[in-house]
Amino acid sequence: MTGEDLRNIIEKSDKSLADVARHLFIIPQTLNSKLKSKDLSYSFVNTVLKFIGSDVKNENIVATQINSSTFDKETLQKQVETLKHQNESLISTNEILREHIDTLKKHNNALQSIQGILNSTEKLIYENREILIRELEKYAGKISTKGNNKNAK
Repeated sequence: MTGEDLRNIIEKSDKSLADVARHLFIIPQTLNSKLKSKDLSYSFVNTVLKFIGSDVKNENIVATQINSSTFDKETLQKQVETLKHQNESLISTNEILREHIDTLKKHNNALQSIQGILNSTEKLIYENREILIRELEKYAGKISTKGNNKNAK
């Protein structure tokens, strides 16, 4: 389908070109550039038609435009090849991400173990601090008692 064909369909719908651009997350100038194309991708045309489809006043226009447009075989074959390469790349990326996730899980387990050790160490330090304070208080009390005994003599 040509860009001009799609532009005509959009203009006959209840949606504006700006509405379509916003839906596609592109600026209107980019949409205008795409609509000047001689051959639009099937996925682009399908996305736009789905967006405006319920608001098209005469749905036969859409059917006629799609049926009369030619998505030439060579273009479709190129798109299929491109999609195959993208799929292979995504599969590879997915495998790499799974490896990273496994590594992160191992690191997380190690960090949880370290956190447990730190918590135990912190508890021991607190307990030893309390023991040390009590012992120092006892020792300070003995020194104080000896000092009072000397002064009493």
